[in-house]
Amino acid sequence: MRVLFYLEPHPIRNRRESFGFIGDKVFKMVREELVGRSARGYEPDELRILISRHYVKIQNNYKSLAPAVLGLTKDENDKIDSFLTDWSQPGAIELWRDLLNGEGDVSDFYCDVLSRIHSTVYDFDTIVTWSTNGAVSKFCRQRGLNHVLMEQGCVRNPVYESVYVDAVGVNGAAMTRHLNLDLVCPKYSLTEIRTILPTKTGKGQHTDAAHKPILSSYSSQIYANLGSNVLIALQLKDDSNCQIYSKYSSMHELLNEILPPLVAAGKTCYIKPHPAAKDRKINLDDHQLCEIYAGLFDNVHWLSDIKQNDDYISLLCKMDWVITVNSSTAFEAMIYEVPVVILGEAPFNVGKLPKIQDVVTDGFDRLAYLDTITKIVNAMLFSYLTPAVFAFEYKNFMQNLVTAIRLKNTLKSYGKDQFTLSMRELPDRLDYKISDQILAEKTLLNRFSNSSGSAVEATSTVSPSRPSPSAIDIDVGALKKKLTKFRRDPAKFFVDSQNPLLAKLGGFIGGRK
Repeated sequence: MRVLFYLEPHPIRNRRESFGFIGDKVFKMVREELVGRSARGYEPDELRILISRHYVKIQNNYKSLAPAVLGLTKDENDKIDSFLTDWSQPGAIELWRDLLNGEGDVSDFYCDVLSRIHSTVYDFDTIVTWSTNGAVSKFCRQRGLNHVLMEQGCVRNPVYESVYVDAVGVNGAAMTRHLNLDLVCPKYSLTEIRTILPTKTGKGQHTDAAHKPILSSYSSQIYANLGSNVLIALQLKDDSNCQIYSKYSSMHELLNEILPPLVAAGKTCYIKPHPAAKDRKINLDDHQLCEIYAGLFDNVHWLSDIKQNDDYISLLCKMDWVITVNSSTAFEAMIYEVPVVILGEAPFNVGKLPKIQDVVTDGFDRLAYLDTITKIVNAMLFSYLTPAVFAFEYKNFMQNLVTAIRLKNTLKSYGKDQFTLSMRELPDRLDYKISDQILAEKTLLNRFSNSSGSAVEATSTVSPSRPSPSAIDIDVGALKKKLTKFRRDPAKFFVDSQNPLLAKLGGFIGGRK
């Protein structure tokens, strides 16, 4: 496999080096692999990185990786300079949308750049991009090459940061949109998944995050209106999730459509602004219009004082509905069994999910919904998403490319049923071991399930009740402490054991008699 990592040269969101944070991860990955191969030599033709001259900081930080770097000509870099325009100005974001869709002169230009490199510099067979790039997709289709895309996953802090690798597309074009849920066999119930997954808060990782008191100026309204609470999670106007994977041109347009019927139905709505909206004028202006519009209704509240890590999970669990275009908030709400309405296209928008009318009338089949989201969550977590800390480890990176291409070919050649079965056969993505906590909690969960008839089996019917505290939450902390003690000093761990046989064994390990 001869891979070209295409570090996005096009100016996005008013910046020439938009994906510098990804470039840093890729260069670091290659450098670590180079060190690991020092005894047998590094082969730059296996993975090379295309960058424009604008990623100056990265080039300066990784000068030793020059053999793995492909640059652009002066004319090509100058042309890219001409694309830099303030996105709040008319026509700027439309140019980017053409690039996302593989249309217009801008896409033809980048196809010509790739053609020059492929013909005269590096005969690659696979291009990797971060997020959607229609020009790259177009070029790969024309040449019969592989285009593999990467993107931030739909599980994020305070749960854990995830990434996915997909040779079909990302966001609303992801391969998971083709899953046949009838063929998905859940590995765990949602209750078990909530026990397994770590949740970060300001004071560390806690399994009781769902029950933490919310500190907000609207706390009293949230607790007083349990049963009619609706969370509306806003997104960024200048994001591909809004621009090409939804029918909405802005979040203001979204609120104009959904707030009147929700308010008329007696729902109490809480609008959660996107934390990055203040970074760019185009999004700030859109959010300001949203806040003004929300102020026209008595039972609509602008929820700007929620701390993501401290209050986020607890907030989700106090909501009776979550509505969004395609935000990861909806997927995380699924984990906590909260009904969601997804108004755009998303990797996890699969099967029959509720509509706005279901929120207005409260007329939906909750048991059927829980069955659907249990399958969606299992498929995404265990067969698709990769913990971000491992996504840019060289071996995992290359293996993920191979897997994504194989799944695309299966889908294309044999259809969604065989594709779904192939997804089922993939190794458990969480076997990467996100943390010691997952290992400890899985161990305890298996022990608990095998010894207690009250435990929920992975194939059991999902309970329609909301999450509640359990004995597992208490025992996990003790088990984690024991594992930590064992790692630090195995001999002392055994010597201090209350089990006489283990204590005696500890004496031998520590050299005592």
